[in-house]
Amino acid sequence: MAPLRNPAGVRVWRGDEIESLHAVAAAVVDRAGRMIYRHGDPARRAWLRSSAKPIQLLPLVEEGLVERFGFSQEELAVMAASHDAEPFHLEAVRAILDRAGLEESMLRCGAHEPGNAAAAEELRRRGETPTAIHNNCSGKHAGMLLVCRALGWPLESYLSPDHPLQQRIWRTLAELSGMPPEEIGRAVDGCGAVTFAMPITAMARAWGTLAVADARRETAREKAVGRIFDAMAAHPAHVGGTGRLDSDLLRHAGDRLIAKTGAEGVFCAALRGARKEGPRALALKVVDGARRAQDPALLALLEELGEIDAARDPALEGHARPVTLNRSGAPVGRIDARLPLERQEPGSGEAHPAPISATVAAAIVRLGAAAASGDAERLVAALEQAGEIASDDIEELLLQTYLFAGFPRTINAFFTWQGWASRDGRERGERRVEAGAAETLRERGEALCRRVYGEHYEPLRIRLERLHPEIAEWTLVEGYGKVLGRPGSPGPQMRELAAVGALIALDAGRQLAAHLRGALHVGVPEAVLGSAAREVAAEWGKEDSVGSLLAELRRGKPA
Repeated sequence: MAPLRNPAGVRVWRGDEIESLHAVAAAVVDRAGRMIYRHGDPARRAWLRSSAKPIQLLPLVEEGLVERFGFSQEELAVMAASHDAEPFHLEAVRAILDRAGLEESMLRCGAHEPGNAAAAEELRRRGETPTAIHNNCSGKHAGMLLVCRALGWPLESYLSPDHPLQQRIWRTLAELSGMPPEEIGRAVDGCGAVTFAMPITAMARAWGTLAVADARRETAREKAVGRIFDAMAAHPAHVGGTGRLDSDLLRHAGDRLIAKTGAEGVFCAALRGARKEGPRALALKVVDGARRAQDPALLALLEELGEIDAARDPALEGHARPVTLNRSGAPVGRIDARLPLERQEPGSGEAHPAPISATVAAAIVRLGAAAASGDAERLVAALEQAGEIASDDIEELLLQTYLFAGFPRTINAFFTWQGWASRDGRERGERRVEAGAAETLRERGEALCRRVYGEHYEPLRIRLERLHPEIAEWTLVEGYGKVLGRPGSPGPQMRELAAVGALIALDAGRQLAAHLRGALHVGVPEAVLGSAAREVAAEWGKEDSVGSLLAELRRGKPA
């Protein structure tokens, strides 16, 4: 059997072949709680685990106890944390207990070694054994005890499912997720508190409600959510610890999103509405619960949504695509994730392809660059990485090469594609012929050209006519009408990305700037475009020039 080429999931590579594959189920909801994207089976039920901690903290904030006890943002963040028991974590938890006149012995979360290796080694060096305060959930438990003390509820039984606090948290989660309480499963978490089971879609809805509340901040609950999220964003180290994705992601993008890990492969995130789509949320579950798959899965989904570009932050890149080492410390493989999202239309059961992801965008840009360059080896490598691109679309993207690099390179690209497809056992595309009256093609071409160039269309048309009227006519009729505007798939986003690749390879700065801007005009997310263009530019040794063009576009300079 041939090795797997480009399967979906979290992939564990040894050498250049996949050794293990972890399936993921995920849901993304909009501000109304409607699922808009999915991967895998998001109807699957899973335990929320520590992804519930910001919700479990709500009673403390809603009751005004932050003001009453004068808690700092660091202390609030550690109460929402799964911390690694570094010294600053322990200091914050002890301050919470001291403020309320509580003892460490009251914590019922159990003891385990600090998650931080240096902190664990220091504890052993001193000849001490871990206590409950070293538990990653000790901040949550300190907060729970404080609520009970302040409201006159029993302290000894604060973890019981029948306790007033646990009942309140259960009802709060039901309100946030839109589920009847009796449909939410309950069991004992690793720290002894109540944990909750629900469909992954309901997890996303709960976090979506948090995202909307954070954005509004009008009611007492909405203000409480905003206060918790602000504390987590302001003090990321207190939410996880050194080298933890929770903390690194909050440090990188806490103004845009809040994420919280849970055991057994769970992650939830509130997208805070910095993008035009407004507040949204996602929830994921690594089906087999593998911890090693959890971080790459979250970052792959955030990249799919255009929320982050992990490649631009070394701290995130290490979580997104970690290198695996053998016992001698030598690199032997890597872990990465490919989690294409399907769009879920509201009110329908049909799923449609999501907007182009960073992974697919890079494959398209790479394909366009290789075809235009005339380098057969580069084109074969690009085809090897184009597993998500349909054969029909590959044919179309290669065909448009003649607009940028001429017929000889286009013909050579097709010879290479034909040979590769035959060896790979891949079916060729439809190879349709486009026909139409010149006037029809001109109208179609002008409409697309206006869309790509926006307010720059008229100046472009005038410049081309001054060069030669036939150039302007050919551009609209042949270039945009017959080729780039051909109906069906691939649409303008894929075609503009392929054009960007061709122009990177040809080092055509003026035209490249125009098509980078055009890709944005037809709907390619800025983060996706930037990631794909930089990745391919680096392969061609042109990262500086492409980076400068992208920076100019961000500043709004004309191309």
